[in-house]
Amino acid sequence: KSPVEDVAAKFSSYEHNMMYMPIIDILKPKGQALFAEYRDKGITPLAYEVCWSEYTPEVEACMREVISGGSKLWVNSLWPTLNGGLCDDAAFEGDPAEVYGKLVDMGATMIQTDRPELLISYLRSRGLHD
Repeated sequence: KSPVEDVAAKFSSYEHNMMYMPIIDILKPKGQALFAEYRDKGITPLAYEVCWSEYTPEVEACMREVISGGSKLWVNSLWPTLNGGLCDDAAFEGDPAEVYGKLVDMGATMIQTDRPELLISYLRSRGLHD
C-alpha cells in the first residue's frame, strides 16, 4: 500500500469516519462547551487543536484529557495568541528548545509551523524525528 492508501484505510476504519479536528480554546466558554460536548457524546476525534493565551491549570488539564482520551494533541505555533507565546518567532529568535521543547513536553504530537526546518532540526536533536 502507498502512504496515502494507509492513511485512507486508517480513516475509513475510524469509528466515526471523520477527519475533522476540533479547535478548542479551553479558556473561552465556547471552547469549554465544545470540548464537553465531544466528551459527553463519547466521541474521540483523531486530534484536538488546543489553543491558549496563557498556560493555566485548565489548559494543562485539557491537554492531559485529550491525550488520555486517545486523541492526538495539535498545537498551532504560528501566532503567540494561540499558544501562550510558544510560537515560531520565539523559537527562531531564541532557543528552539524553550518553545518546541515545551510543546513536546506538554504532549503535542502535531505542531503546525511556518518554520519546518527549525522544528525538524529540534526534533532530531531529541531523537523524535528520523
